[in-house]
Amino acid sequence: MESTFVFLVAYILFRGFMICMSSQNQQSVPPGFCYRAKFSVNEDVVSNHALEGHVFKRSTADAVTQCHVMCRDDCRCLSMNYIHINEQDNCELNDANEQMNPAALKYRFGADYYDFVREFTKTY
Repeated sequence: MESTFVFLVAYILFRGFMICMSSQNQQSVPPGFCYRAKFSVNEDVVSNHALEGHVFKRSTADAVTQCHVMCRDDCRCLSMNYIHINEQDNCELNDANEQMNPAALKYRFGADYYDFVREFTKTY
């Protein structure tokens, strides 16, 4: 392998999900930076709500954490809706969030809304 080192640490607990990646050839992570995404199923949620009018992709996910990974892996994703009552197309990725358009956050039974925050820190 080339001199490029890829470091991926996934730390999964019952209440959270954090990722730290550092790589010289990752397009989404600049060299010398660490990318972190915190995700907590029980804390970072607006239950029975969804952001409407901003869905750019619908997918099927086995769990909310899988939907979060889909959002994390798409740089356009700023928030997500996870629809518990649907077996298909239950993960909706949004190109906006509640702060950008508060009026778009609407009551939807069986759906949970999650903001997605990307944090980059200098590693050296």
